[in-house]
Amino acid sequence: MRVLLVEDSADVRTLLAATLREEGHEVIEAADFASAAALLAGSEACDAVVADVRLPDGSGIALADLAQDAGIPTLLCTGDIDAMVTLGRQNIRHLRKPFPLDALPHWMWEVAGYAAPRRNIQP
Repeated sequence: MRVLLVEDSADVRTLLAATLREEGHEVIEAADFASAAALLAGSEACDAVVADVRLPDGSGIALADLAQDAGIPTLLCTGDIDAMVTLGRQNIRHLRKPFPLDALPHWMWEVAGYAAPRRNIQP
């Protein structure tokens, strides 16, 4: 799956991108709302968006609206309790920061409407 990852913290973005790539996803990274909105409006097609709610130049909620208008499922991440209440009221899928990194790939498949691929476990 091709994922647009929008996170203003470079360290967090690097960690999340690595987690998604380890699960086989192709990741397009953006550090702010403007870059992400330009990617969504341009030719960079993606299958899903993962975005921080609080971005330096805009709202992850507004970005989710843009993505959903284009038919792209979105997962928002936040540690802000007030933002979580808003997301819950608007029925927007979200993860509360901090979250275990292994939760992210599972949520990506669910948000995109797929079952997570099964892994072969060797004894």
